[in-house]
Amino acid sequence: MIDISAEKNTLYEILLTTTNKDQSYNTKPFGITITDEDKIHITIFPNRTLKNIQRNPEILIQFTQDALTYTKSALSKLESDDYIDSDMKILKKTDYVIKAKVVDIKEEQIHDQFSRTMKAQIMCEIEDIQKLHDKIPTLSRPTAQIIEHLVKYSRVKFMNIDEKKAFLSEIDESASLINRQGNEDHKEALKLIHDALESRI
Repeated sequence: MIDISAEKNTLYEILLTTTNKDQSYNTKPFGITITDEDKIHITIFPNRTLKNIQRNPEILIQFTQDALTYTKSALSKLESDDYIDSDMKILKKTDYVIKAKVVDIKEEQIHDQFSRTMKAQIMCEIEDIQKLHDKIPTLSRPTAQIIEHLVKYSRVKFMNIDEKKAFLSEIDESASLINRQGNEDHKEALKLIHDALESRI
């Protein structure tokens, strides 16, 4: 097994691939924590990913530093050209792929400023790690900004109209950083987030 040198109990932003009911694949961004040498913890709120895991415990965890890939996965805009395989499972911009199996799911009720809902604490065991690219693990400021916007966008359905407008202003303000320090993929990612949010106002 390849060692990815990940620090324990540190939250990593990844892309989680699960199997849909029709045997196609669903890839969405999540945060994971490596709790032991072969254990991974994921917190998931009720969505298709959780339903898929409850039906099929086999998952893929994809590590990538590509901001556009993160954005397209969050907004359900991944296309066949984004994948290295014909069954649309592993992404071209993935650096490492972890094959894992969910071994425990604990559900709990939560109440925060947005809503009262349930979340699931998922524990997985690592089965295999595949290294696809040799890349220096860095996180640029534009990529960090895109990920921050995506995390906030994941809660947009709980925002009122004023909060959505304020969020849109934040995105517009970050354009100067993206245009100055980012590449074309960062710019496209920011536009996708902007347009997706604008369509919901």
